[in-house]
Amino acid sequence: MNKMKKLVICCLISFLVIFLLSYLSGFNDDIFREKYYEGIWYKDLINYFIYYVMWVLPYWWLILLLGSMISGIVMLLFVIVCNRIFYYFRSRSR
Repeated sequence: MNKMKKLVICCLISFLVIFLLSYLSGFNDDIFREKYYEGIWYKDLINYFIYYVMWVLPYWWLILLLGSMISGIVMLLFVIVCNRIFYYFRSRSR
């Protein structure tokens, strides 16, 4: 696999991680608690998705994208360095 495909995969993985962290961290937000919280778990999940789309994404979309690109690049560099270290020690052991 070439490095561009690895970069895209790393950026997608880091976007999913950042998206999930931002999604889960908003359950304790005051606006969600005051406006959208009903106390029934499935209604709260639907209401939280509406809250996330209407309140969080309009203000945080750029931070989510830039953070996922930066962490994807860092993840790719980490994978490349680990692969080189692994192949270095593997070639020395023969």
